[in-house]
Amino acid sequence: MHNDSPSPSAQPPPVITLESIYHLLVNLQSRFDSHLVSQSVLSNKVECIQNDLSAVRETLLHTHNSVVKLCNPATKYYTRITDLPLELLTLVLSWLDPDVVFKYRRVCKAFDATLMTNQFSVLAVRRYVASDEDHAEVRRECEEDKTLELFGWGTHNIGKLFIGFPKQFQEAAVDYLFPDLESLEIRFTSHNFCKNNSIPTAFGRLHQLKALIIESSGFVGPFPKELCNSTQLEILNLSDVPLNQQLPVAITRIKVLESLTLLNCGLHGSIPAAIGCLINLRHLSLARNNLMGNIPTELGNLQNLLYLALESNKLSGRIPQALCKLEKLERLCLEHNHLTGVIPKEFGNCRKLEYLKMKNNELDGPIPIELGSLPLLRICDLSENHGLTCDFAMHSLKL
Repeated sequence: MHNDSPSPSAQPPPVITLESIYHLLVNLQSRFDSHLVSQSVLSNKVECIQNDLSAVRETLLHTHNSVVKLCNPATKYYTRITDLPLELLTLVLSWLDPDVVFKYRRVCKAFDATLMTNQFSVLAVRRYVASDEDHAEVRRECEEDKTLELFGWGTHNIGKLFIGFPKQFQEAAVDYLFPDLESLEIRFTSHNFCKNNSIPTAFGRLHQLKALIIESSGFVGPFPKELCNSTQLEILNLSDVPLNQQLPVAITRIKVLESLTLLNCGLHGSIPAAIGCLINLRHLSLARNNLMGNIPTELGNLQNLLYLALESNKLSGRIPQALCKLEKLERLCLEHNHLTGVIPKEFGNCRKLEYLKMKNNELDGPIPIELGSLPLLRICDLSENHGLTCDFAMHSLKL
């Protein structure tokens, strides 16, 4: 028997409706639109690639032409960094280590002119100091204490800023490192680094400086007149610095000076009368030089003077009575000169005198009895003056 009933696994054909036809058409439209967009993007990429290829061809052609020109032995080409604008060249060079860059000063005039500008120095110093911890530490200390002591000028990093660098660089270093410095002391110099170097003129930019002490034979003269721009200077000590010149009159411009020590500085010539204008002086030492001529009477104007040392020179003539007007004087040292004549009896007015030294001169006549009445006199050395006589007892006298 045949069973004509449908099989259970047979699926009825899908029912086609208007809605299913609509969805089919929407799907086909979406795919078509997507294809159009992809084709547009691809066209743009192809166009970009074609443009890039065109640029490459132009670059290759330009390079080829340049190579052909460079291969011409009749033509010379140079690297012209000097063609840069001065401002840009200054910026470029300021990034280099000053120890290195200043070696190229003679490369060309443009380099030398750039390295000598204040703009270059200001930029180079700031970057150089910022990159060195020692320099930065000194700057911080100077800002706090306003005092700088250097024992080893030539070997200290600060000292090296003033050795071998031009004036503009040194001035920029002073302005940046210690603009408000009040005391600068250099006690020792390494001869390996600083022998026969001048005292930096840039120190004259230390307008707040009150004390400058340089005790070193590593420096040489002449005395930099720029130091006299430090009009607040109260103490100036250049002991053992071989200035080898006449006593600089420019020092008398520092009206507030209270202590002037130029001991063993190779000074020659006479003591200028203008020194009497420094009426605030309390300490004056010009000992162990080659000063000649008379002691100027203008020294009698230094009414605040406590200490006067002129020993070990070649001074001659009589002792001026004007020195006897120095009523505050405590120590007077005139030994080892060629002074002549009598000792003024007016020294009896110097009631605060404690030390009086006139050894090894050519003085003569009687020692004034007024010296015996000085209440504070402890040492009175008048020895090796073969023309002197004494008619009274004096316990402090050495004759």
